[in-house]
Formats: sequence, C-alpha cells, structure tokens
Amino acid sequence: MKRLFLILTSLFFLLAPLVSLGNTLETTSSTSINLNANYTIVNLIYKNGVLSVKGLTGIGNISIYSIIGNKIATYSNVNLADFQRNINLETKKMYIVRVEVAGEIKTYKLVTR
Repeated sequence: MKRLFLILTSLFFLLAPLVSLGNTLETTSSTSINLNANYTIVNLIYKNGVLSVKGLTGIGNISIYSIIGNKIATYSNVNLADFQRNINLETKKMYIVRVEVAGEIKTYKLVTR
C-alpha cells in the first residue's frame, strides 16, 4: 500500500508541471491567442489570388516568404486596416507572413488552399 502511494505521489509531482490551470493557449489558423491577456485576432485570407489581412491597424510593412526563407513579395508603408493585394501563390503550400508595425514585428503562417 505504501509503495502504491509513493508511485502515485511521484507521478503527481512529475506530471503537475505539464498541466496548466491558468494559462490556456489556443491556436487558430491565423494566430496564437493567449486567453488571459489582451489580444487581437488577425486573419490572413488568400482567396482567388488576393491576399487580405484583417485585424491590424496603422501603417506598416508586409513581407511574404516561402517556408524555406525565400522572399516572395514585400509591401512597404501600406495601410494595414484595409490591406488587399493580388499575388500569385502556389496552392497547398505554406508561407510566412512578416508584419512590421509601430516598431513591433509579428509573424504568421499562411497555408494556401
């Protein structure tokens, strides 16, 4: 009985750091969201050859890279509130979208369909 108690107690202390009760992290197709902090949901939409960014404001720079780091396109000093550009991206590929705004850099994954 003591042996079983020791095993269960040891398992509890080994697994306790893996269980998080206060910080829940949820991943969506557009961004990662910390539910305990102020956050902005950013949606990257690629449809019919048009890339749209929703959820950002201000003037910034957007760069698009292939998954191996090759630069595909750069848009400098654009209004992020209504960003839409025609761009030819291959379907069923992953791209990295880097957004610079107000001295802050955010990166997002974009998978085309």
